[in-house]
Amino acid sequence: NAGIKVDNITIDGSEIDFSSGSFTVDVNENITFDSDTGIIRLADGGTNFGQLDKSGNNLRIISSISDGDIVFRGDDGGSGIDALTLDMSDGGTASFRNHITLNDGGVAKFGAGGDLQIYHDGSNSFIR
Repeated sequence: NAGIKVDNITIDGSEIDFSSGSFTVDVNENITFDSDTGIIRLADGGTNFGQLDKSGNNLRIISSISDGDIVFRGDDGGSGIDALTLDMSDGGTASFRNHITLNDGGVAKFGAGGDLQIYHDGSNSFIR
């Protein structure tokens, strides 16, 4: 069975193939991806490069390519910026393009036990 073919779209079994161009899903309400395995894979040309999955009660964002970074990119006044890069080849080192801001009372903790703490209580700044 060759499945159902309409223009350049083929639906066959559990697969939808689009032979050329871009594919747009346009709905009036929500789009839900519901996988009983809790895994949504992202691929390019059959190569898995990323994954969203559920681990316990956590959402995990996974870069599947060895040493492939995770980059949070946005638009600042018409220019694309990489706001945050998680460097997987360096154990997940976080590189922020600009400032890290904590509200009053927020604490930056360093060391396994939070041995070094830097914070501001709204009136005074502390390094402990």
